[in-house]
Amino acid sequence: MNTAERMLPAIWNAISLHVAILEESGEILDVNPAWEAYRNAKGGEPKHCSKGTNYLDVCDASTLQGNNDASIVAAGIRNLFNSEGAQEFTLEYPCHSPDEQSWYQFKGWRLDWEDGKYAIISHKDVTQTVLQRQALQSEALTDNLTGIANRRHFDRFFAQEWRRDMRRGTPLSLIMLDVDYFKQYNDHYGHIAGDNCLKRIAEFLKTIAQRPGDLVVRFGGEEFAVIMGATPEKAAQRFAEFIRSNIESLSIPNENASKTNNMITVSVGVATIVPKRDTRELVLLELADESLYQAKNNGRNTVVVNNS
Repeated sequence: MNTAERMLPAIWNAISLHVAILEESGEILDVNPAWEAYRNAKGGEPKHCSKGTNYLDVCDASTLQGNNDASIVAAGIRNLFNSEGAQEFTLEYPCHSPDEQSWYQFKGWRLDWEDGKYAIISHKDVTQTVLQRQALQSEALTDNLTGIANRRHFDRFFAQEWRRDMRRGTPLSLIMLDVDYFKQYNDHYGHIAGDNCLKRIAEFLKTIAQRPGDLVVRFGGEEFAVIMGATPEKAAQRFAEFIRSNIESLSIPNENASKTNNMITVSVGVATIVPKRDTRELVLLELADESLYQAKNNGRNTVVVNNS
């Protein structure tokens, strides 16, 4: 036996990945110490994931209890044993406890050894990687000034809700609002006050979008938008008026800077459509924008609904 062969047991024990070896039936032939430590840390019973356990049986039992990730893992492992299947399989999955959130990466490799088929499977803690990725994604979809969704988030969410309401045959509503005479406000009070004004409006808007199909967005500059999935026109109109009146009630001083009021006000446009396959998403955005333009022409601090 050469040096490398003598080192194999030490390497097996030193590997930080949680590794197990399965035979074609799914039975675990061996596990390394890191696997056992992972099992103990997660409160797993030895009979469920130790040497001699049928790992596929455990996955199938977990699938019956509603664990979709277990179903994916079992299918991936079985595919490894298929001679025409993939050589590798990877899945990132959550493994949360009441005290903390954690994510793990499952990987499997096919190993043809002598006359038998085997699979090497591993778990790796990727919690920090996932949290960092989520933070970057959140930052990319969030407006830096106000902390609400930005235009990129709007585009993604709008397309998602359009498809959802198209499947359900339900109306999708869009509310667009613009701070009245904001340039004059900035000129009179300064840009720091202008930023604080936008922040206060955003803080209020964040409190009103509570449903999964709702999203509040800073659309650009002093313009905001509210996407409302599965919402008919009358409900959207009432909601728009609620927004207009409550922003006026914030009582943000606007003396000598506004022709509509001595407080900050907004003009609001509303549009509703039942999405169809032969209708572009842009149509709803254009209708809401037309409504907003009409609200400004009507003297501002008002709500206009597009009835096209």
